[in-house]
Amino acid sequence: MQRKRSLTERLLRLLLGLWGNYSQWSDDDLTKARTAASIPHVESALREIQKETRQFQFRVLKELGVATPKYRPPIDLYPRSRVDLLEVYGRPARDATKVLERGGTPEQAFEAFEKRLEGIVEADVIIADRDELKRIQDQLEADGLTEYSESEDAIVHDDDDATELMSRDEMEEWIERFEDDYGLENKPIVGGERVIGWRRVIRPELSRHGSCGLCVVAATQWYTRGDLQAIHHLCKCATLPVTKSADPGLRWNAEDLRRNLDEIYGAGGGTAGKKLKRIRVAVREHGELGPMLAYSAKRGWTPIEGFEPYTPPNASVQKERLSNRRSELEATLANLRARSDGDGSREGIDHAIWEVEQSLKELDARLAA
Repeated sequence: MQRKRSLTERLLRLLLGLWGNYSQWSDDDLTKARTAASIPHVESALREIQKETRQFQFRVLKELGVATPKYRPPIDLYPRSRVDLLEVYGRPARDATKVLERGGTPEQAFEAFEKRLEGIVEADVIIADRDELKRIQDQLEADGLTEYSESEDAIVHDDDDATELMSRDEMEEWIERFEDDYGLENKPIVGGERVIGWRRVIRPELSRHGSCGLCVVAATQWYTRGDLQAIHHLCKCATLPVTKSADPGLRWNAEDLRRNLDEIYGAGGGTAGKKLKRIRVAVREHGELGPMLAYSAKRGWTPIEGFEPYTPPNASVQKERLSNRRSELEATLANLRARSDGDGSREGIDHAIWEVEQSLKELDARLAA
């Protein structure tokens, strides 16, 4: 899973290098051309994330004695709902434009661009990983390699059934009870195992300030399937299968939670721990990203309004998005060529024309396939 993190960082470096010293934020044509040029890098990275997720899960399943489900290659599908890459990766440039309109400096504009871009990249990597996991789960069920019990499904649901963080005494008791159970050590693993559930595994070493309260709460539960798909911004958790013989994520969570009890519960009067103790977790739906772990509204969290219900994209939706992107880029190319033939400034025009032409060639090839 560390490789997934390095892929995220590499993609961000590639995109920032592509934009370089760009400063023409208010020029819609030039900005759209540069955004289009960034898309192949994003798509390539998301395909790598899919491959990494599949390889990781298949390796874990093998170690747990579960037969490998039938292989299906990664799919060409941007995981957000209803929006295209051209729209999403154009948002950082609009943030930069707003900074300049408010009187900010070029340096501040690029900082705003970089911050928004980082958030978008992180979110796209998370949902690409989540959706690939869902496809693996579908395969496991189709191949008869699961044995779920509905009575043991997720505890994290909606506002009326939000989950609270345990007290410290309860957490310590939970750790004592499960720290040595369901690990891989000293447990014979044989073939023919079936997946009975999934566990969210916290990764505090990958976060600057350790695991957040949302993940800490979720890590003490286990799920038969769907509710574990919920994510949140900058989530670093992994997901591991559970069988009747082994639940390795349970042991790892117990070990990490034990090491971080003082931080979680605010030893020494820390404010972070006090905030965590008030956490109640529920699952919300984000119109673009799908199910999200969120702070329960009963403790003051207000859901974002204005999003349409999430609908998972499919191949038909993807083809429509590519067609719409092509139409949008054709209009941009016409604008750029008209400007090239005019008397105004030609700064960046020729390169932008080349960027759009390359994007259109790539789109034509994909739409013809």
